[in-house]
Amino acid sequence: MLTRIFSDLHAASRNTRQQEQNRKDGRALPQRWAMWMAVSGDLRFASHHDMMRVIERTLLRAKLPLKYSQGFSPRAIISLAFPRPVGVATHRDLLVISLDADLVRQDLLDAANRCSPVGLSFSDAIPLEGKTTPQPIECTFQLTVPPDKIDAVKRAVEHFLSQETYTITRTKPPKRRKRYAPGQTSEPVTRTLDLKLLIDNVQLNDNTLSWRQKPHQTRWAKPIEAIAAFRLDPTSDMALATRTSLVFQDLNEYTGQADDKIDREPNTT
Repeated sequence: MLTRIFSDLHAASRNTRQQEQNRKDGRALPQRWAMWMAVSGDLRFASHHDMMRVIERTLLRAKLPLKYSQGFSPRAIISLAFPRPVGVATHRDLLVISLDADLVRQDLLDAANRCSPVGLSFSDAIPLEGKTTPQPIECTFQLTVPPDKIDAVKRAVEHFLSQETYTITRTKPPKRRKRYAPGQTSEPVTRTLDLKLLIDNVQLNDNTLSWRQKPHQTRWAKPIEAIAAFRLDPTSDMALATRTSLVFQDLNEYTGQADDKIDREPNTT
């Protein structure tokens, strides 16, 4: 265990030195990649913080030339564009990384998959232009309903579809003020949301429940709220859900066209 940790730290230090050398040599700006990945098995129970550590160590073991932030404690510049809820598996999650050297798409995917732990895999990658992070516009979920709950879920789905509005209350817990007013807490914030504006395309086929989520005025429904609306247990049934698709604005999948500037063969004439 310690050997692997020290190996990861050594790789991070080596990448940082390479980045400094590239900067002195005046080389091209770093590449930014959007990588589609899947999370399954026990790894879906990892928190967002733990998931980022898993991904960073995977990329370090793959010896990818990661770009690092500046400062006393440099960090690899990686982020998840739309993090999944804890306990939910995903077929399409988007990881954005910055590299300090040019790589071919297939080499990037092969290196990442070769060093990925069980439950993590990378299926696609496309280069990103600019510095903005892709913005999600919709996602879909699928859940296998336990046999003893199918009738209740069917009635809940029919009720949901028959309503013009489906209002829920979301309460944000109070924050404890530590710096300016020790011992005091802020007031809880309560919002009223209409799930009919945030959830659509609800279907129940046999024992498979699926639905689509989309934002309304920058707000999203939480999967736990959808599960509760369909009369499922948010505590135990959350682990049965899978995010099957994730769509981003102005972000297309890799098409493999010959004019792709990343995969194009170099001109030797």
